[in-house]
Amino acid sequence: MRQFSYIVPAACEGMSVNAFARGHAGMSMRFVRSVKFLPEGIMVNGQHVTTRAVLHAGDEIIFTVPDEQNACVVPAPGQVRILWENEDLVLVDKAAGVVVHPCHGHYEDTLLNHLAWHYQSLQQPALLRPVGRLDKDTSGLIFIAKNRYAVREMEKQRESGSLKRVYLAIVEGCPGNPGDQGIIDRPIGPVPGDKNLYQVCDGGRPSRTAYEVLAVRDFTEGGERVTASLLRLRLESGRTHQIRVHMASMGHPLVGDPFYGRAHLLGMDRAALHSSQICCHLPVDGQFKVFETPLPEDMKRLFPL
Repeated sequence: MRQFSYIVPAACEGMSVNAFARGHAGMSMRFVRSVKFLPEGIMVNGQHVTTRAVLHAGDEIIFTVPDEQNACVVPAPGQVRILWENEDLVLVDKAAGVVVHPCHGHYEDTLLNHLAWHYQSLQQPALLRPVGRLDKDTSGLIFIAKNRYAVREMEKQRESGSLKRVYLAIVEGCPGNPGDQGIIDRPIGPVPGDKNLYQVCDGGRPSRTAYEVLAVRDFTEGGERVTASLLRLRLESGRTHQIRVHMASMGHPLVGDPFYGRAHLLGMDRAALHSSQICCHLPVDGQFKVFETPLPEDMKRLFPL
């Protein structure tokens, strides 16, 4: 189980447990409701209390989240690269070609299946909820929350924009010289008649992508000269296929993108997109952290860094 312990400061003298949880500890109403009926859900100085209990300076208050696990995720053996973890989160460097969570056609070969197997082998039950999403063919960093409290805290950061993700992508053509920057501000919506494809369109959802050109190189493929650029991108909104759609709308689709560009271009068997950096505040202690991972080998082959 996961416990969150606090010593009541003098400024919170006379405050109710509910007010302390919502105000001082920053807990959501939903979270407080989820633990208040548990036998040891809320303890003050070793005694179970209700949310109406009055606190005094120096009291120790503990909120307890019981061990949880996804009933719908079948533990299955498989490789998973864990870069960092604590009691609330696990940071994974996902390989391209791996689906994040079980879905049609992928019930036992996803990242969550492999993580469930890992924690089962350690006898450590965990809820395992992805924070955000990565497409199957996108490689790189993704957080998985281990309990309900972490899920809610990380989702609040996503909604407020304080959780930031940076991507590296290889695109066709030359959007500019190294060091050039820009913002693509174009609405995105589904392609009529195809629920899996998206496009820039009037009436779509507002979408903004900031980019910076890092490097430009020329290649020869089948007698054709192909120019490609390595970009750093930051999403200011989070739409499905946003980077892929925005870059294609600029005439610079991702190298290897089978839907918005040219499949297998320059030997890439996927859209060349990598989640390279995540910045966030950790749940509970609020510590600011920056996590990074380098380009995978298939992208590094085109742009050695």
